[in-house]
Amino acid sequence: MKASLPICAHVSLLVLLFTSGALPGQEEKHTDAVNVTFCDLYSDPQKYAGKIVVVRAIVYGYDNSTLGPAGPKDESCTSYMTIGLALSQVIKPSPDFTTLRDESFQTFEHARQTGMRIVATFEGRFDPVFVWRGHKRVRVGEGQRFGRKHLEDGRIILRRVSDIIALSIPSK
Repeated sequence: MKASLPICAHVSLLVLLFTSGALPGQEEKHTDAVNVTFCDLYSDPQKYAGKIVVVRAIVYGYDNSTLGPAGPKDESCTSYMTIGLALSQVIKPSPDFTTLRDESFQTFEHARQTGMRIVATFEGRFDPVFVWRGHKRVRVGEGQRFGRKHLEDGRIILRRVSDIIALSIPSK
């Protein structure tokens, strides 16, 4: 006689399958991200180099691709670096992830194109090259500076953006 699983076992297996993320097309959950502040990145860039970080930031700069602290300046932070934002699709060699182009990303892109002030949570790989300490530029990573005209000391390659606040910039 052939043994079969009771109906409750079949249901349990289906529930496990649906909640485990094993279905094709289901959004992948990342648990490797580290929550940081800009002072964390400035003070110890080697610790976070190549890691996936999550940081709350304001976007500014000529092409809305430079990140800065979203809150008040941390007076205890004695280091500084300019950090750019890059999309995974334009990075060579490509990172092992692609930028998630979900509804939050579309909101972010629209706000960038319309020149709004954007505050958001950014998740991505941190790549530092230089940091400023005591008015001196100190090399902390390999390669050149990043961004337009190579003005950025480090970058975050965007994996996802969330919690977006887009504010109109009043005209003068």
